[in-house]
Amino acid sequence: MNLNVMIAAYDSTNVNRIRYGIDGDTSNKTNWKETTGGFALDGSKPGLHKVKGEIGVMERGELTWKPWDFEYTVGQPMGVIAQPEMRVLYWGYNNAIESAASGYPTDKIRLSTTGCTLRSNGNGKYVVDVTRGTRTANIKVNGIRDDGSSVSLGSFDFKCKPLPDGKISFGSAQNGGTCRLVEVRSMTGVRMIPDPSVALTNLTYTILDGTVRVVDLPGVGVISANGTFDQRSKNLLAQSAGKTVLIEVRYKDQAGITKVETMTFKVE
Repeated sequence: MNLNVMIAAYDSTNVNRIRYGIDGDTSNKTNWKETTGGFALDGSKPGLHKVKGEIGVMERGELTWKPWDFEYTVGQPMGVIAQPEMRVLYWGYNNAIESAASGYPTDKIRLSTTGCTLRSNGNGKYVVDVTRGTRTANIKVNGIRDDGSSVSLGSFDFKCKPLPDGKISFGSAQNGGTCRLVEVRSMTGVRMIPDPSVALTNLTYTILDGTVRVVDLPGVGVISANGTFDQRSKNLLAQSAGKTVLIEVRYKDQAGITKVETMTFKVE
């Protein structure tokens, strides 16, 4: 960006001398550059920059240096690839989003929402909270001009839905698969874990209770609120060689929704 520095009342036949420093050099005159007329500002580094200098003015035949300074901001050029059909926010989850707009620093970007609330983590990053039962939400991006006015930079619609179901974890057993008797006998309980195919992180589930059954064996074992087996469950599992085990767990997700998950596997 080319820049001319001049004084309001000046001799148009005289080319003024300019000396200046940018950013870290503004406080050390020994590093200032000197030129005449004008100079170019570097726009290769995004963010806020400061320029400070002096302009030489002839007063009664003598050169007098007049101070000047200002700040300028370089916006971050960027490209965005979006998947409109994948815009999803989950109930009871810390949905993370980032906002950016080419030509606007993050402190000049404002977001407004309907159907959800925002919590800023700084530097253009936010956490979006969605109340249970909400079906759609909208987030608008606005840029703030130097005069304080705003300009719309985009409006984005999101689907809101429950968190993905959890899966029962029982050693190496997979739902519908097999598990060795020695491993089955060593197990003291179950856990609820996210489905491996789900990309969300930090998902937690709270086990409420559950049952353990073994086909062709009488009785039903109980799973406690912390996921541990009672003695009847352990006895049933100890006798499960060659049989099918059925585990049912009732649990809550982070939005407080109660769900039921089941698991079956054959004991070898």
